[in-house]
Amino acid sequence: MRLAGAHGDLLSLTVGTGLRFGEVSALWVGDVDLDHRTIRINKAWKRNGEDDATDTPGWLAKQLQAKHTMRDHHLGNPKTPKSRRTITISAAVAKVLRQRIEGSEPDDFVFTSRTCLPLHKGDFYTHVWRKLMKRKASRASAGAIAPHSDERAF
Repeated sequence: MRLAGAHGDLLSLTVGTGLRFGEVSALWVGDVDLDHRTIRINKAWKRNGEDDATDTPGWLAKQLQAKHTMRDHHLGNPKTPKSRRTITISAAVAKVLRQRIEGSEPDDFVFTSRTCLPLHKGDFYTHVWRKLMKRKASRASAGAIAPHSDERAF
């Protein structure tokens, strides 16, 4: 993941777990249990509805602060009821996360932008993913690669 630079950790986690971008970018430090090598997926970014309507569950709304906001999006339940889950992570992914979250607060996002804001999928695709795929394609002398349609492979 050296080619991904600062976003190599995010891509390592995504490839190592199959999490959707909206799930990965919504992870808080408190969702990660390094002692048991698990991650709890209980929230994801959702697009705001008409008139900026949101469907944030009450248990989550009580915990939200200004740092938990993103333009045109809100934190809500994952995509489906089965998407609320706890997954086991490999030792390699745990090592990446240990270095990343050390000294962070439980409600801090695991991954943020350079400006410490939550990662916006559109910005990530435009400013990171497309550039990464262009570099990769030029190194491999192949065409550009598009993210997988179900978002699991970026």
